Amino acid sequence: MSQEDKAKLDDLLRRAGEAQNASTRTNLPPPKKPLFGKGKTPANDSTVGESLAEDLRETAGDVREGLKVVRDGKNAFMGFKEKILDPVWSVVSPPFKFGWKCYKALWNRFAYDTDKESGDKTINKTKAAIMLAATFASVVAATPTMPGDMIRYGTTEPVTDAIVMMMSKKKETVYLTKTQEINPAENIHRVYGCKTQQCTASDSVTYNLEPRLSHMVWNMAAKGQPFFQTDRIAAAIPPGLSKCDVTSYGGRFSAAKYFQIFPKMLDVECTALGAPAPTPAGM
Repeated sequence: MSQEDKAKLDDLLRRAGEAQNASTRTNLPPPKKPLFGKGKTPANDSTVGESLAEDLRETAGDVREGLKVVRDGKNAFMGFKEKILDPVWSVVSPPFKFGWKCYKALWNRFAYDTDKESGDKTINKTKAAIMLAATFASVVAATPTMPGDMIRYGTTEPVTDAIVMMMSKKKETVYLTKTQEINPAENIHRVYGCKTQQCTASDSVTYNLEPRLSHMVWNMAAKGQPFFQTDRIAAAIPPGLSKCDVTSYGGRFSAAKYFQIFPKMLDVECTALGAPAPTPAGM
């Protein structure tokens, strides 16, 4: 090796040693990316400290803003609860509490067996299962679903219809003008007419004709026929103006058109008058 090459090697080793000593003293290797995503690359100890302090201040400010938002949201919810939810709950909660109290009393009476000698109560698994099934069915029946409709069809509807039928069933003579199938899937019809031959809006009448279990029971008791066929009853009303004797039940009130609640038709006997159906005046 020549003297010149040896001198260059010594100089290179010296520089490497100085760089290693400098790195050991500072113990801060150059970062591969900016600190905290702020785009600041420290050149020495002082710039690193300033950048870190600034980042910490900004982070602390963001945390304070977030906590303020959470605190304001909590205060807003508590104000809404105090001004709106609590007064509403104080009105609607008594029926729920009374219902829950009645349910617990029914559960304790039905689902438990009492020993006649000791008086101790033990749960009857069969009765408890029946109680749970009835509870589940009641909840489903309260929903606007197909299973709910099926449960109501065989439970609450017949009872309610029977009570209303006993209180309001009547036979009246009216002038009917047309029928309309409003729900083909469930075979529900609506019948329109008036109380007098000179039809006006004030004396117009509307009936619902629909298959219900209570209607089948009534049809069986009144006519000896087990099926209540709404299509055949609707077909008994001729097109045009007809004088009809209608057996129905249920009330008729002015707000019915908003809630679509009309008396339910059970039977009809019509005589066609051979005149075109009048249009109610004022409608």
